[in-house]
Amino acid sequence: MTTPTAHNNAPANNDPVALVIAMIRDAFTGNFDTLLAHVTDDCIFIGAGANTFRGREDLEQRMGKAPAIPRYTVRDEHFEVVPTDSENDIVVAGSYAIFSDGDTKTISSEIQRITMNLRWNGERWRAYLVHVSNRWAPLGEDQNFPLRVSEQTYRYVQAILRASKQLGGAQGSIALASGSSTVYVNPGDLLYAEAQGKESVLHLISGTTTVRQLLGSIENSLPREFVRISRKHIVNVLYVSKVEGNTILLADETLLPIPKRKIIEVRRALGALPQRKEQRGRE
Repeated sequence: MTTPTAHNNAPANNDPVALVIAMIRDAFTGNFDTLLAHVTDDCIFIGAGANTFRGREDLEQRMGKAPAIPRYTVRDEHFEVVPTDSENDIVVAGSYAIFSDGDTKTISSEIQRITMNLRWNGERWRAYLVHVSNRWAPLGEDQNFPLRVSEQTYRYVQAILRASKQLGGAQGSIALASGSSTVYVNPGDLLYAEAQGKESVLHLISGTTTVRQLLGSIENSLPREFVRISRKHIVNVLYVSKVEGNTILLADETLLPIPKRKIIEVRRALGALPQRKEQRGRE
């Protein structure tokens, strides 16, 4: 049996797995618009706690009155589409890991499981039954995760928490002019910046964005935790996992080259930062 990824009349942007992931990611940033736009009026939503919502109106009203939930980073999504007897109905089932952001008072992590029954209405997929379950547990002072995740994900999320704590709260966002507009960037969310002609690509934890500025101009706007490792790259040292040979490995597994003439200079720059020294002492 071939597992479909979307209804045969659905446009590509209505891929049900991509839709479910978008609904989850947006919800954990406090934006419920994607979820509310893709549930039926009579949907049943069984939450991870004791909450059960009956209908879109109930879901919208109670989410609007609920206190602001902590922001979570969503990683390691694994979903599959289960076909049903009806070509207009499918089930998307799977799991994902969530990690509380560094600005929350309680650091927590969890693997959540979700089963979502979707129906194609001729224009889009809509969920009519959603069931979420989890195993919540707080992290202790040593920040051991009560779930099994890949080492890459663990180190990446730890870097996010560390950068958010050291840069996010103290520095706030920086404003980068981009043509006639302005792009606001939190330094704690920026892994590295990359020159691309007369523009620069900012690689953030949430994705990439391009600004119409030379890399040198951006360098002058960044705090001291950023190091120019080459003509093409500036890295956030709080996301550096290791320097090996003529390469730098970042926490998200990005590998960046260091010109041979810059290796000693880059190593000295990294070693001179007190934040990195304190971090190495704890590891």
